[in-house]
Amino acid sequence: MTVLITLFKWHLRLIYFFIKLFTKIDHNKILFLSRQSNNKSIDFELMEKDIHKRFPDKKLVILTKVLVKKNFISYYFHMYKQMYHLATSKVCLADTYIIPISVLNHKKELTIIELCHGIGNLKKFGYQTLKKESGKGDKLSHLMQMHEHYDYLISTSEETSRFYAEAFNMPLDKMVPIGNPKIDYLLKIKNKKKDILKKYPHLKDKPTILYVSTFRRYEDDYLKEFVSHALFDKYNIIINIHPVAYKYHPDIDKYITDDRVYRCPEFNTQELLSVADIAITDYSSFVFESAILEIPTYLYVPDYEKYTAKNGLNVDIFKELPNVVFKDAKKMFKAIDKDNYDMNVIRNFKNKYVSNCEGNATQLLVDFIIDKCNK
Repeated sequence: MTVLITLFKWHLRLIYFFIKLFTKIDHNKILFLSRQSNNKSIDFELMEKDIHKRFPDKKLVILTKVLVKKNFISYYFHMYKQMYHLATSKVCLADTYIIPISVLNHKKELTIIELCHGIGNLKKFGYQTLKKESGKGDKLSHLMQMHEHYDYLISTSEETSRFYAEAFNMPLDKMVPIGNPKIDYLLKIKNKKKDILKKYPHLKDKPTILYVSTFRRYEDDYLKEFVSHALFDKYNIIINIHPVAYKYHPDIDKYITDDRVYRCPEFNTQELLSVADIAITDYSSFVFESAILEIPTYLYVPDYEKYTAKNGLNVDIFKELPNVVFKDAKKMFKAIDKDNYDMNVIRNFKNKYVSNCEGNATQLLVDFIIDKCNK
């Protein structure tokens, strides 16, 4: 395997050498790369709109394609596109690990910016988990030069910069704590409320609890316990399961045994926040999103010891979110039923981990990109 990966890297480097040799940098060209989805993310859409509006002379190229085993051949040829545009762009912004970025040597004029696709990361990831059970293989990660060649990384605060620096194996002075464009999107999310209520009018009848769970590689019946203690008489309950969870547990929906649970598949997690009176999550970065909107948020972590041993957390949740973290679903719903949530808990969390909630993160990031483009 090591020999094959080494040969793969060197053949890409040879191809890229000739691409670089016969191309020139276009100083007005900005490249966005992602393999999170085949479609443009919210971050990409907001930056694209702002660049076209304020800097119409800039050329924007957006390449998005998911990499999975069944499409490796087509993705291989997609990398030729990535390499050509990396060789001819002044600035590249990526929102995840991109093979050609990390394994190739680039022209000195190219500036590469990494934008973590989530807002904050409660759980450890990247280089933080290489020796953890849930992490990537240590040997493979180093062979594929995971997260190398970034010049800057966009974070959401000085505090998140510290664990981002660890996760991406980057110096702290390369962190740029101006926030994600997605923050701006969240601050306007209440506009989606009418669309959801039109589709689900019964949500008007009671306060709504939105439960968003992250994925676990191991089997667990946390959903069953959650549903069995949910306060259906007093609250609407919406459950949104991380899509990756179905990769490990295709039948995970079997734990959602009550037909009073709303799923709302037509709307994404962020849109569902517009109707949430209370949010519940676990180790998901969703807690940063609900904090931005100052929605009373609880953490349901029945497998806390098991999860932290396998993965680890960047945040001491019991310290940072006092009195709203529960290992027992019944106790959590009793606390919710008391209706005496201390809003200082979620506000303090927001102020510490998401320092820019002014609605100008898109503008600040685009200005940063343009500055690098013009130098």
